[in-house]
Amino acid sequence: KALVRMFRSRDEDCVFMETAMGFRKHPHMVIECIPVPEDMGSMAPMYFQKAIQECESEWSDNKKLIKLKDKKIGRNVPKGLPYFHVDFGLDNGFAHVIEDEAVFSRRFGHEIVGGMLDIEARTFRNPAWENFDAQKRKVIEFSNMWKEYDWTKRFQSSKDVSSSSSDSD
Repeated sequence: KALVRMFRSRDEDCVFMETAMGFRKHPHMVIECIPVPEDMGSMAPMYFQKAIQECESEWSDNKKLIKLKDKKIGRNVPKGLPYFHVDFGLDNGFAHVIEDEAVFSRRFGHEIVGGMLDIEARTFRNPAWENFDAQKRKVIEFSNMWKEYDWTKRFQSSKDVSSSSSDSD
């Protein structure tokens, strides 16, 4: 919720994507939040719904597109199966059980967002390498944006207050 508020204050929307694959050999899960312009954020569900329905083979063992009404992926995707999941800000999203991991692109969500924003494919398929200073600068910029919305500070300040009161005892 805090990330959504932060991006909305900048007239942006956000797309949350989760890809879980490789459970048999090397279990791997990636969760990402990608900011998009506000007007594209309202169209994102349509882009993702169409892409999920058209991905992989025409025939599958599992339902291709799972509309998540309660935002609980665990109730909607069978345990142990690889999946792709997308949420749109605070709105409900979709899930897709990955039938063939060898065919399904690990950058599936990036490809859809890139298509929405009309970005050249090589930009998101093989991102340019950035040196440490460039990455550090981006982290500092994000940290400065995030300070106002950082909900974890509330826990830290209450922890400080409780520890200082116990010290005086």
